[in-house]
Amino acid sequence: MTEKTLIEKAKDVLSPATPYEKSINNIERKEQLQADLETARRKESRARNDAQRLLSRIQDKQNYVRGTKAAFERSNNADDGRKLEGLLKEKSNLESQREAELLSVCSALEEQETLSGELLSLRIGANDKVLLDHQAKIAGIEAQINRLTGLITEQQTIIVAHDFSENRAEELRQQRQEILTDISLGDDKAEELQAITKELAAAEKVDAKTNTANAQATQDAQAIVAGLSGRLSVEQTKLTLLKRNTPHLFGEYIRDMALIELEAYKKASNNIIGIVERINHLDSLMEVHGDEATTGVLNFDRWEMKLPRFKDMVSLSSTQDSEHYYVDFNNHTVFDPAGAEAIKSAVIKKGIILG
Repeated sequence: MTEKTLIEKAKDVLSPATPYEKSINNIERKEQLQADLETARRKESRARNDAQRLLSRIQDKQNYVRGTKAAFERSNNADDGRKLEGLLKEKSNLESQREAELLSVCSALEEQETLSGELLSLRIGANDKVLLDHQAKIAGIEAQINRLTGLITEQQTIIVAHDFSENRAEELRQQRQEILTDISLGDDKAEELQAITKELAAAEKVDAKTNTANAQATQDAQAIVAGLSGRLSVEQTKLTLLKRNTPHLFGEYIRDMALIELEAYKKASNNIIGIVERINHLDSLMEVHGDEATTGVLNFDRWEMKLPRFKDMVSLSSTQDSEHYYVDFNNHTVFDPAGAEAIKSAVIKKGIILG
């Protein structure tokens, strides 16, 4: 684990993380540890494979060394001697490489042990308040997403409303064209031409003003949509990351509840052990002072002892089936759906939403 800088330590003191922030940080740390552990495992696997390949090459090289050494001993030839010297050097280099790979294997194994230990001891921490804070953050982002989506829809409506080109002057142009044609044919329509020309100029100004306003409104709305869409994308990414943490938080929350029940079970089982021991003591007293060898209660009433066997529980070879003696095999799948719903209802009453 990397050491915190002085600045980070100062921030922790001045602005201590909330329980929720600590939980999220622990989730991120868990994911990083899992990724680092997988990297270390791949590193070990590669180093083992490389070491094995180098061992094969060393063995092959050793065979060449033996042959060359035998030839050199027979001939005492300088060339064979130089060849032998070169082979021995190559073999030594391969052995050094293999030693380095084996050291890499050891390093990766040590790294895995460290990472696994930290993973095992890392607790995310997820109580009622942490889950409620998590839900509140999700609800807040979802509300912002809905708001941004609504604003985008409004701007898109504006774009549609201004998606037209005003051309009221077109009809006036056609009328003016007809008047000009009549004048060219000899009609006296100078006053009409003057009037229509004036009217056309005014209409063209209105069209230009309207179309400019439409273009500006459309451009502004498109710019707003682009900006809102960018912010919407940011919020959607936040929501995705937050929801990715939900199973981790619920898992830790439910595990904590199970640990509480486990402690209660262990306490109850220790009480039961004490009771069974006292029955055994009474058996011994019966054997010495009574009229039977034992009280007989464990033989005749053991079917009434409703201790469940845990799922997938198997007997240990050292004890055969002795630990199952007081287990009710007819009651080994203790699961009442109504009980699970009762636990769920108790959680929901706290305001925690179980999806």
